[in-house]
Amino acid sequence: MTCIKTFFFLTLLLLTETSISGQSKTNNSFKSKIETINSQIVKAYIDKNVETIISYYNIDATCMPEYHKALYNKSDISKYFQQWFVATKSNNYYRTIYEVENIKDYLIEIGTFKNSFIKADNDSFVYKGKYLRFWKIKKNKTLTILSDIWGADEDLDRSKFPFIENKESDIIPEYLVNAKVNKEIEKRNKTISNLIVKRDGGQHSTFYSTDAIYMPYYKPMLIGFEKIKSYYIEHEKAGDINIDSLKINASKIIDIGNFVLVDGYYGVKWRTIDSANNGVVTGKNITIWKRNDKGILMIYRQMVNHD
Repeated sequence: MTCIKTFFFLTLLLLTETSISGQSKTNNSFKSKIETINSQIVKAYIDKNVETIISYYNIDATCMPEYHKALYNKSDISKYFQQWFVATKSNNYYRTIYEVENIKDYLIEIGTFKNSFIKADNDSFVYKGKYLRFWKIKKNKTLTILSDIWGADEDLDRSKFPFIENKESDIIPEYLVNAKVNKEIEKRNKTISNLIVKRDGGQHSTFYSTDAIYMPYYKPMLIGFEKIKSYYIEHEKAGDINIDSLKINASKIIDIGNFVLVDGYYGVKWRTIDSANNGVVTGKNITIWKRNDKGILMIYRQMVNHD
């Protein structure tokens, strides 16, 4: 009888843990399905098969390649991969899933990749990095990519990449939700922008949840709040560069109850302390916000890269 009670308690505990907010971090069926898709995408890189890769993108998907402006529709994403495959030949390509998380009718996929390719001038390069994808689960349980982003794990010279026309989609879509959520996101981003200008990395890090994963440019993924805090304190400390202004905008917002997906883009105006040099750095990001027990939106998963 004791064994039966123990089994019932454990079963109830597991059901409780996986039903909070419609969220389940372990969904082997979807992970297996994505692994199958990834194996097909890997083969497509080797075979230079644009059609296979594009078939998994939603018609209005957002794609954020490293060192390229964001692409906001399937046609422009296709043009990007066509140019990439003309300019490169992949000898080996690997993709490893770190996490697949199911949130209602959506999936967050995080992982790493390694692409060993040769450019048209016979210059070879091993491109190692991480990626984040946001999937929509359709009614028939098939999956389609709504947004994805990828970038290197270490400093990356632009010259290592082939020349690809760095043209943004003509129209940046707006998937706006209710005014309350829009204002919440705008307010959070504005406060973060001000903290970055002030170079207050410690306070900036408090916008992340305790279980957050942050994927910065030119670094491996940072898992957990303490690693994220240490990164920002070092990254945003005062130095030879001043930040004059930072603007963070949203192009897509999807409200999923306790979670909010945001596709964003940013521009940073900077100058050296002696004002001898200045410029603008632009980039993009995917952020999944999660409400804490007080209902406040905290950054749960995030990745950024440069245009």
